[in-house]
This record gives sequence, structure tokens and C-alpha cells, in this order.
Amino acid sequence: MALKSKAHQTSWRGVSVGAGAVCLSVGTLVWLSPAPGGFLLLGLGASLVLANSHAAKRRFLGLKRRYPQLLSPLRRLLRVGRSRSNV
Repeated sequence: MALKSKAHQTSWRGVSVGAGAVCLSVGTLVWLSPAPGGFLLLGLGASLVLANSHAAKRRFLGLKRRYPQLLSPLRRLLRVGRSRSNV
């Protein structure tokens, strides 16, 4: 298996952040409308953006420290390897 180049990794990261931003914006619109599924799109978009953008991750951690009660449902949703039934 050939090693991926740095440019390929950077472009994939940009595509992932772009797809996450689209999921966040569509999820917000769906969440505000009576249609179901908006919360799932918001979670998917947030996970894509936070996994691939260092600036977004820093911003999220700063907001998490400043407003811990406001972001606790999102933190529980993004938790890896844990049961999500208590959300």
C-alpha cells in the first residue's frame, strides 16, 4: 500500500470539513423545520468538522470551558466508545 502524500491528506481534510459544514447548515435548517433528522445531521457535521479542523477543535474546547452546561449534550453525543442511551 502506497503512502498518501501530504497534499492528498490536506485535500481530504478540506473535503471533510466542507462536507461537515454542509451537514451543519442543512441540519440546522432541518432542525428548525418540522422534519425529523436535523439533530443527527448536526451531530454528523460537528463530528466531521471537529475531527478534521484544528481551529474548530480549539474553538470548541474554548466554548466548552466557558459554557460547560450548554455544550454537554453535544459532548455526550460525540463521545467515542460509550453508550449513548443516556443522552
